[in-house]
Amino acid sequence: MTSLERLGRRAPRFGYLPALDGLRAVAILAVIAQHSGIAGLHGYHGVTLFLVISGYLITRLLLQERASTGRIALKRFYARRFARLGPALVVVILATAAWLSATGVPVASYWAGVVGSLTYSTDLIEAVSGNSAVGSTFQWSWSLGVEELFYLFWPVALLLMVKWRRFTWSAAVLIAGIAGCWILRSLLIAMEAGHNRYFFAPDTNADALLLGALVAFIVVRHPHSPALKIAGQWAGPIGLLGLIALTWPYLADPITQFDKGSLGLTALASAAVLLWMATAPDSRAAALLSLPPLVFIGRLSYGIYLWNMLTIVVFTTLTGEQPAQSAMGVVWLIGLGAIAYVSWRFVETPLRDHWSRARPDRVAIAPPAQAFDARSEPALVHTLPASATQSAKTAL
Repeated sequence: MTSLERLGRRAPRFGYLPALDGLRAVAILAVIAQHSGIAGLHGYHGVTLFLVISGYLITRLLLQERASTGRIALKRFYARRFARLGPALVVVILATAAWLSATGVPVASYWAGVVGSLTYSTDLIEAVSGNSAVGSTFQWSWSLGVEELFYLFWPVALLLMVKWRRFTWSAAVLIAGIAGCWILRSLLIAMEAGHNRYFFAPDTNADALLLGALVAFIVVRHPHSPALKIAGQWAGPIGLLGLIALTWPYLADPITQFDKGSLGLTALASAAVLLWMATAPDSRAAALLSLPPLVFIGRLSYGIYLWNMLTIVVFTTLTGEQPAQSAMGVVWLIGLGAIAYVSWRFVETPLRDHWSRARPDRVAIAPPAQAFDARSEPALVHTLPASATQSAKTAL
């Protein structure tokens, strides 16, 4: 048996990891907890965790496609992303605009938010113009703009990188991008640039996405490495404690915390936890994150994120209180979950499954490590059940 044949036999089965949906649940719960009015909670770190997870899942999906087919189908990738994300976003934008119009809010105060949300440019508008241009009811869409730019450019960049077929070069480019993001953010802070410039802009949030991509590169290249598993088992708990410390309520100005670089710390901590889950899916921590309630919430996380601000605005208008400060807050939470489920069940899932049905029932997957080995011959292919790509289909 040749070394290539042995590699083919050992090729990893990158199947669905329920713990990643559990991580999504943790992220979205932190976000809505802050939005609902829990004093001092820094739930915005959940958005950074989302970005790291997205960077990992999208990169892993594209690397597997490249190893399997020798190409990355860009048109199909973009169409699948739109089918997964676009229609649900349009629905919530229309609903928000309808509510604001019905309650007499001047169109001039939120029209930029509608345009920014529809064009995935809220991040750029916020970075340049500030909160007043978009309006608080659409500000949440800034992170979707950051992700959409990643979806737009990353597949092309990744295709160019894997053509080198050298893992070291590709990893070096990612590390340089991450370091460049940190340097840029530090310079902006030192120059006393506005908070919006380094909080909302895509270039100062790229490190989270690139860290997730780097984890995917490493895990795909070294799927059976004992050293990598040990690294995850050590770094993961430290990262988890870091996320808890960064998010936990305390008496400090959140903007001051950002000025001290906590955005970078959050991305690093999130990447460490992600590496832990990816390399030790049978660990107790992964089992905890794989509990059915957390997995279910994680699957609804996109809809929850889309609808949480509108439901909070409606609740506050009707009751005069924020959900976290009201005895009726549980009603808001149940209502938000119900709306997110309807969005997931009747808007997001049917369109996603439409694109999934266009794929073969069994997917040919070549040893992913060969995507970076210039000495490799045509990849030996083995088949995996279509369920092995479930986590990729549900990637945000």
